[in-house]
Amino acid sequence: MKKLFLLLMFGFLFFPNTSQAFDQRCWVKEDCDNYRASFGNVEAEEGFYSAAKNSDAKSICKTNENGKDVLGRDIGLCLPVGKSVTNISFGGRNEFTNIGDFLKFFYQYGFVVASVVAVIIIIVSGIMYIYSGGNSDTVGQAKKKIFGAVIGLVLLAFAYTLLNNINPYLVNLRMPGIWAINTMGIAPARCEQLDKNLKVGLATTPTTAVPYDQTTWFLPSNTTPTICGNDYYVDKTNGQFCEGNACTQKNYLCFKGINDQLSSCQTGKILGQVYSTSILDNAFGQKGGLNSLAIDVFFDYWGWIWSDDVEVWIMCGEKQTNGSVTGEKNVERNGIDDDDGIEINIDEVKKRQQFILNYNETQLNDLINECDDQKYLGFAIGFNLNTAANGTDVQHLIGLDENKNPIDLCDMPDKGVGGNWDETFCENLAHTIKPGIPKEYWITKEQMMEGFVMNLDVSKIPSISTDETKRERAYAKWGYKAPK
Repeated sequence: MKKLFLLLMFGFLFFPNTSQAFDQRCWVKEDCDNYRASFGNVEAEEGFYSAAKNSDAKSICKTNENGKDVLGRDIGLCLPVGKSVTNISFGGRNEFTNIGDFLKFFYQYGFVVASVVAVIIIIVSGIMYIYSGGNSDTVGQAKKKIFGAVIGLVLLAFAYTLLNNINPYLVNLRMPGIWAINTMGIAPARCEQLDKNLKVGLATTPTTAVPYDQTTWFLPSNTTPTICGNDYYVDKTNGQFCEGNACTQKNYLCFKGINDQLSSCQTGKILGQVYSTSILDNAFGQKGGLNSLAIDVFFDYWGWIWSDDVEVWIMCGEKQTNGSVTGEKNVERNGIDDDDGIEINIDEVKKRQQFILNYNETQLNDLINECDDQKYLGFAIGFNLNTAANGTDVQHLIGLDENKNPIDLCDMPDKGVGGNWDETFCENLAHTIKPGIPKEYWITKEQMMEGFVMNLDVSKIPSISTDETKRERAYAKWGYKAPK
């Protein structure tokens, strides 16, 4: 026994990366079912937490936008125990990860149902009032029902707002998740997310397929990249795939458009999609709709069309002479907009948008020169996002995080007619609020010239308008506190 222990210990020391899992909580659905069945669980298929249905699992497992891998297999997390399954379907859903997930969904679903019922009561009572013919009893009943419905709406809104301000987790319940560990390893959707020491082998091109035992293995690098449009076997994952992402042509990016079946190299400096994974956004997010007006009383969400403008912004600040911060001309309104090579395509059916930004170095230098004697901090992409019901647009400046994913830097609500954006808040976050927006989240000129893909899920961007409490909750990570 002592020899076996020593052998295992030295094995872990000298071979620490044998599994090469991207995140060892991630499973293919069939493997999760088999794992659970091997423990004698008669409800093996009820323990899979799908990335297709849960955004947190999608983020953890780095799947494609549909929550699947390159082979189209369901990827997700695996519960050692079963899901909570209800006999009655709530909003088309009857499976829940745990009791906390059920209570959270039922709580929010109840708000939606109650709001819709209250609006229906108000409409019916209004019709009773109109056709009462002066009958005092009918008029009294109609008024009483309208008053009761309005009071109910107010109480619902007040209860949600009060609990959310005391502690957001009172209305967004969270339970600890205990996930099974996958010892084999799961390949991420894109090859660029692989461990740098993990080999790949060509699996498919748009026209051919290479058997697993005939592929040539290599370490991806600048000289031997994983080509856009091709799929590659990932070593130590039992034949799983990742998508290639490199384009050999200059000024081309690997991108899958809203109507494309496969990724391909396309021209443009910045390409991307704008979409939402939120149920509320997609169900009630039609601008100006009656449902939107009712549900907007309780929830903040975006309205389709998600964004009607995409622009390039620059942030100026820090004087070069003594390093002091100035509030003058910190945010420069972009010089690169829809008149300078920005194209927006809209897919009505899938509720997705596609945008393409084209610009040159001269345009970027012109923006930098507008900082005058100040030092430019970096660039950001401005999305003019639309709210569903109240008609107030919000301009959010989006940067890139350490993984080159979109990150919300700050918001600038539209003060009213004429598009007068409130730029002061972004200025303060960049300069006077400490610690402020980390400089690495602003997009550099080098990144702007190299180009990149930016796919923006608007459900991850807070709808703030001018509410300082919501701003503090959204940007506390930058050190912001709402004025007292």
